[in-house]
Amino acid sequence: MIIRKINIYIILLIAFSVFLSLSQIIFNYIFQKEPYLYYGSFPIESENLKFSKEFPKQAKAVLVLEENILKIYLPKESKYFNTILKDLKVFLYDTSIKLNKIVKPYFIEKKDLKAPDIYNYYLKILGLVFFSVIFFGGTLFSVFDKNNLTLFILHYYKNFFQRFLIFLSVILSFIFIAFSFLKDINFLYVYFVYAIGAVFFRSIFNKIYIDILSYAVFISAAMFVNDLFIVLMILILMAMFNIIYNYMSIFYTKTIRIKEENKIERNKRKNFK
Repeated sequence: MIIRKINIYIILLIAFSVFLSLSQIIFNYIFQKEPYLYYGSFPIESENLKFSKEFPKQAKAVLVLEENILKIYLPKESKYFNTILKDLKVFLYDTSIKLNKIVKPYFIEKKDLKAPDIYNYYLKILGLVFFSVIFFGGTLFSVFDKNNLTLFILHYYKNFFQRFLIFLSVILSFIFIAFSFLKDINFLYVYFVYAIGAVFFRSIFNKIYIDILSYAVFISAAMFVNDLFIVLMILILMAMFNIIYNYMSIFYTKTIRIKEENKIERNKRKNFK
């Protein structure tokens, strides 16, 4: 059983790494074709530059030239600055040559400027895949079910914490891979918390249909509710529900077993008499 789990984990690890590598290549290729918009007059022309009659509400970046300052407006909290830096340097150089003076950049993060749809879709896909590997990896090595809680209650701390360290190592390995490829993984926090919450929930019942339901419900919530405070509250509630339900289940099972043992003992005494 443990060998099977390890094999599935390795497959998940490799698949996640390959996905991140290929998705970056595909995204960069498509994103390069997304035009930069300029507002007002601009001295140079380029296939990547398009004029906008009014300040746009959505763009990869908006360029506004004011004397020897090139104002570069970027969507707030966009993560692709390093991706477009090379293009911006070319624009600055060509503009300086055209005007015969040094043009300096001035970067501004604009809250009401939205990133292109392709970028938002890319982040969503990354988040959903990250959620999936955390959920399935966490499910494989979960320590939040009734059996593991029983170990803890019966003071088998060494066995419990060994399993917990394995679970933690699996989760951290996926986070490490995500960081290695993406560098900035702050946007994945919400998906991570939802995935752990889903692991807590499915560990209560340990049924295949509950696994499917947990995955479907929590991944749907991750797409639409991304307030970190609300997400953390959901995680805390799932953790509390998990512990309380499993503890009550252990107590109930123990009570039933004691009653059955007492019943058997009474029957033995009656038969003896």
